[in-house]
Amino acid sequence: MPNSMQSSKKEALDAARRITACNTSKSDSVPSNVTVSKPIEPKPAPKMSATDLERRHTGIVKEYLSLDSIKEALECYSELNQPAAGHDFVLTVVMHVLEKSVNDCEKVSALLCEMIETKAITCDAFMKGAKTIANECVDLEVDIPRIWTLLAAIVAPVIAGNADMTFAHLNEIAQAAVMDGEDKRLSLAVHVVARLRDILGMADTKKAFEKHVDWSCFSDDSAAVKRLLERHELTELEGTCCARGDGQQQKEDTPQTAYIKMLLGVITQRSCADDFKPNGAFDKIEAHYGPEVTKTNDFVRAVSIVYVWRSLLRISDTKEHLQTDDSYLLERLAASDVDACTSDEWILAEDWFKSNVLFLQKYVHSEEQELQTLYAMQHLFLKLSSPIQLLKLLFDQLYDVELITEVVFFQWEKNDDPAESFGKGVALNSARSFLHWLRLTDEEGIPVE
Repeated sequence: MPNSMQSSKKEALDAARRITACNTSKSDSVPSNVTVSKPIEPKPAPKMSATDLERRHTGIVKEYLSLDSIKEALECYSELNQPAAGHDFVLTVVMHVLEKSVNDCEKVSALLCEMIETKAITCDAFMKGAKTIANECVDLEVDIPRIWTLLAAIVAPVIAGNADMTFAHLNEIAQAAVMDGEDKRLSLAVHVVARLRDILGMADTKKAFEKHVDWSCFSDDSAAVKRLLERHELTELEGTCCARGDGQQQKEDTPQTAYIKMLLGVITQRSCADDFKPNGAFDKIEAHYGPEVTKTNDFVRAVSIVYVWRSLLRISDTKEHLQTDDSYLLERLAASDVDACTSDEWILAEDWFKSNVLFLQKYVHSEEQELQTLYAMQHLFLKLSSPIQLLKLLFDQLYDVELITEVVFFQWEKNDDPAESFGKGVALNSARSFLHWLRLTDEEGIPVE
C-alpha cells in the first residue's frame, strides 16, 4: 500500500478516535461556548378512564394468577404509569378474587405486600382501597357467605408484612364495614385477627392488639364478641374487653380518642402560648408513639382536631371570647347524637394558629394526610353542631398557611367514600362559598378578593 494511502488512512482513524473520545467525554470537558441540552424526560402517561383502568388492572391480576409471577405483574403495572390509581388497582384485584379460593386471595395478598414494599403503591392507596372493599363486602355477604374469611386472607398478611402498619390500620378498615344499618365491623376484625394469630403467633398478636385497639372498637355487644372469639379460638384475647364494676361493659377509647386525650396534654392552652414549644411537644409525642402510629389516619385526624381546637374561641352572649374547656370537646366527640345547626359563634385565634403551624406541618405533609385533616375538620364541625361559617373559617386558615392545597380541597369535595359520608352534605353546604372562590382562583390563576 502506498505511503500516501497509509498516511491518509492513519489520519482518518486518528480523526475518528478523536471524535469518539470527544463524544464519550462531553460531560467531562465541554467548551464554554457550547450548550449541552438536558435529556428529554419521558412525558407522563395520559390519565386513563375508569373503564380502561379496570380492564387493564383485571388483565394484570388474571395473568398473575395464571403465571404466578410477581415480577411480571409488577412490570405490567409499572408500564401503565398511573401512580395516582393505586387504590383503584387494590379495589379491582381484591374484588376479582373475593369470589374465588382462599389460595387466590393469598396470592393477591403476596402481590400487594410486594407492591407496597417496592413503593409501586403506597400504604395510603392500599388503605383507601381496603376501606371501600370492606364497605362493599357488607352487601356481598348475602351472596358470598365466606366473604370475611376471604378478605382476611388478603388484609392480614399485608398488615403483618408491612413495618408501617399496625392494628390501628385494621381498626380503620373495619370501621368501614357498615352499610344501611348492617354492622359487620366485628366479623371483619375477628377474621383478620384470627389470620394474624396464624401468621404471628398468639403472644405477638395479643401484644400488638392490646397496644392499639380492643373489641369495643368493633362492637358494644360483649356476648357477640365472646361468641365469635370462642368460634375462632381467640379466647385469650377476650380480656381486651374491659368491664365496669357494675357488670356493664366499659367502652374503651378508640385509638383516635386516645390520641386526642394525649395530645390535649401536649399542646398547651393558648393562655400559655408563650410556653408552647413545638420541638418540646414533638419529643413528648415521640416518647409515646413511633412512626408506625404517627403516620396513621387516626393520629393525623387527632392531631388536626386538637390543634384546631386549641385555636378556637367561643363567642358568649356578652360577646366575650372564651376558650371552652377540653371536657366539652371530649363530650361532643363521644356523643352518638348530633344536634341541629347551632347559632353558636366561633372565631379563630389566627396569630396562635399561624405562629405554631409548624407543629401541624410535622404530621401533615402528603396529599393523603391533607385529606385526612379535611375529614377531621368535617367531623369536628359536625360534632360541634355545625356552627354557621365555622367550616369556611377553618378552610380559609388551612389554605392561607399553605397546609392544604387546592387539589386536596377539590378531592375532599368530590370524594364519595361511604365511610366518610356522615355529615358530608352539611359540610359541603357550609364550605360552598369557599370552594367557589377557590375554583375561580384556580381557573383564573390569580387571587380572587
